[in-house]
Amino acid sequence: MINYDTIQRKKIRDRRYRLLKNWYGEERAQTEIAAHTQQPVNVSEMITQMVSELHNEEAGHYVLLESNWAQIAGEQFAAYAKPKRLQNQILYLKVRHSALIRELTPSLDLVLNELNRFFGKQVCNEIKLG
Repeated sequence: MINYDTIQRKKIRDRRYRLLKNWYGEERAQTEIAAHTQQPVNVSEMITQMVSELHNEEAGHYVLLESNWAQIAGEQFAAYAKPKRLQNQILYLKVRHSALIRELTPSLDLVLNELNRFFGKQVCNEIKLG
């Protein structure tokens, strides 16, 4: 998939090539354009950087939470609300129907306590239904 950034860089490169071609001629312009092109990047370094940016403790907690949701929240609660995301120590749950929000709200403190007990530390401070 080509993104906007790639298209912009190609336009800039083409414009530079035309200028160099007018200045030096076609043969030397091809050589000179290399000096005006981005340098190659080591793929392994780029992948390492991307993976390190993706590593997030909350993401790891979310994966565990999602796979053990019925055990943490209880079978009945889990049937009506599913984890949507864990962000800034707030767990967002998606409910099957908006009418369930009022019914499930009294149980949120119990689920929150059970969630933090499951992880053995304070991974969540609040639960929001939506």
